[in-house]
Amino acid sequence: MSVALRPYAEKDWPAALAIWVETWSLSRPEIDFADRASWLAALFEKSLEENARIVVAEDSQGVSGFVLFDPARGWLEQIAVAPRALGSGLAQALIAEAKQACRAGLGLEVNADNFRALGFYRAEGFLPVAKGRNPLSGLPTLTLAWGPLIESDANRIEAPRDMTLHANPLAHSENGRILVPPTVHPLENLLRLDARGLLDAMRDSQRRDFLAMVADIEAPESELHRLFAALRERAPAGNPLHDIALFRPGALAGLFLDLHDHVMSHPVWLHPFFVRVFEGRATLDQLRIFAVHYFNQIKNTRQCVAAAIGRFHGLMGLPYGPLNERISEITQISLAQLVADEYGVGSHAVADYPPLGHLLLAQTHIAMYRQFFEGLGIAPSDQDAALLPAVADNVLTQRLLAGDTAFSPLEALASVGLGMEWGVPEFFSLLLGGFIRVALREKLDLTPHHLEVFIAHVRYDVLHAISVMLVTSLHMRGDDDILAVKGACNTLMASRYWMMTELYQRVFGEPCPALADMNLEPRYRLRDRRIETALRDARREIPSEAVIGAEAWRASEKTPFVFV
Repeated sequence: MSVALRPYAEKDWPAALAIWVETWSLSRPEIDFADRASWLAALFEKSLEENARIVVAEDSQGVSGFVLFDPARGWLEQIAVAPRALGSGLAQALIAEAKQACRAGLGLEVNADNFRALGFYRAEGFLPVAKGRNPLSGLPTLTLAWGPLIESDANRIEAPRDMTLHANPLAHSENGRILVPPTVHPLENLLRLDARGLLDAMRDSQRRDFLAMVADIEAPESELHRLFAALRERAPAGNPLHDIALFRPGALAGLFLDLHDHVMSHPVWLHPFFVRVFEGRATLDQLRIFAVHYFNQIKNTRQCVAAAIGRFHGLMGLPYGPLNERISEITQISLAQLVADEYGVGSHAVADYPPLGHLLLAQTHIAMYRQFFEGLGIAPSDQDAALLPAVADNVLTQRLLAGDTAFSPLEALASVGLGMEWGVPEFFSLLLGGFIRVALREKLDLTPHHLEVFIAHVRYDVLHAISVMLVTSLHMRGDDDILAVKGACNTLMASRYWMMTELYQRVFGEPCPALADMNLEPRYRLRDRRIETALRDARREIPSEAVIGAEAWRASEKTPFVFV
C-alpha cells in the first residue's frame, strides 16, 4: 500500500475525525466518541495556534491516519490509524515523524488498560514514567516517555560500520541503532527487544486484533455481524446455536482471552533454541543445519489442514439441525484458506483464478523456503534430508490429531488452528531476528526475498489464527469442549518442544532439557494417553529410509508428552 505523509490541511478535518472516532470506538465501544467531536476540534485548533504539528497519512482511498504532537514540549497528543491500515506499518511511520521532530525526547499519556497501545508504544521504545487518571473518563493512565536518556543500553545494538545494505534491506542504521523496515517485520525495534519482550509484544498484538474482530462482529453494520445474525435467525427456539459464545455478550472475547493465555503461556514459545538464535548466538553453518532439518517440518505438516477439512461435512454429528451443513461449510472455508495460502493459490473471485500454467507453478511455502536455502548458500543437492526422529514425531502428532478418528473433529480443528497458528508469528519473529543478526555479523547477502517464508508467516498467520478461533467457537458449547481444545493444544505444543529440543542438540552439539525435565504446570499435562498409543503405532508405518535411526526410533518407548 503506497502512503504519503504530509502536513494537515483544513480539508482533512472530516476524514481525521472519522478515523479518530472509529479507532477509539474499537478500544472503548461503551463510549460515544462521536459526541466528543467538539473536544477534538478544539484540540486541533489550539494545537495549531501554539505551533504544534499535525501530520496526516494519505493512501489511494484518502486520509488513512494522523499524528498530533508538540515539538516544543516533546509531547504526543493524538495518533490514529484507520482500521484498513492496521498492520501496514503506517502507525510506525507516523510515530517516526514525531520522534524525528522531538529528538530530545517524546512523552505521551495512554489508558493503563489499552493493551493495544501499550504493546505498540513498548515496541517503539517508550517506557512508563508516571501514573495518573484520564480527566474525561476517570480511567487510570500511564505516562510513557521515549528518548536517548531512557533507552536501555542492554538492548541497544550498535550498527556495524561496514554493514551490507541491499536495494530492499533487512535493516538500516539510524543514530547508531539497527532498525527493521515494516516490509520485513511490523516491529521496527525488533532487534532491540529481548525474547520475552518480543513474546509480550506479539501476545498483545494478537489480543488487540482479536478484540477488534469481536467488536466488528458485534457492530450491526458489519458483514460478519450480518452473516452470523442471519444464521441465528434461522435457528428455531431451543436450538443450541443460540447458546454458543458468539451470541452471548462478552463471552467470545472471554473465551479467546482464556484460550490465548493458555496457548501463549506455554514454555515452548521461549524454547532455548528460539532464544539462542534470536540473540544471534549461532554460526552460519549452524543455521544451515537447522534450515535443512526444519524443512521437513515445513514440507509435511501443511497437509494436516487438508486432513482436518475432511473431518467437517454435512453428515457429521453437529447438534444444530438444518444449520449443520452451513456451520460445517463455514469451518471448511476457514481451513481451506489456510491450505490455499500454503500452496499459493488463494483466490476470491472466478475472474482472479490463475490459468493452469500459473496454478501448477504457484509460489508454495516450500518454494519460498527454498529461497531461504538460496540465501544461506545451500546447494539444491543438500537441501533434502531424512527426518530427525523428533521432527518425525512432531509431523506424525500433527497428522494424527488432524485426521485420526481417535481424536474428535473439535480436537482436529484446535490442532491446526489454535495449536499451530497462534505461536507461529512469535517464534518466526525470533528466528527472523536471529537470521538478521547473523547476516549482519557475517556480512551475508541475505535479503527479504530469501526470508519471505518467515516474513509471510509473521504477517498472515495472525489472520489465520483469528479466523480459525472464530469458527472453533461455533463448535464449543461447554467446559468439556474447552478442556478438549486445551488438551489438543497441549499435545501439539509438547510435540513442538520435543522437536526443538532435538534440533538444539543437533545444531549446537549441546544437551538441552526436555519438557519432561521441567516443572511443567499441571494445566499443560495430558489427561489421557490416546496420542501416546497412536504415535507408537504410527511410527511402525514409516519407511526406514525416511527417518534417521529409524529402527531405534520405532523401538523407543519415549514420546514427547508429559502426563498427569
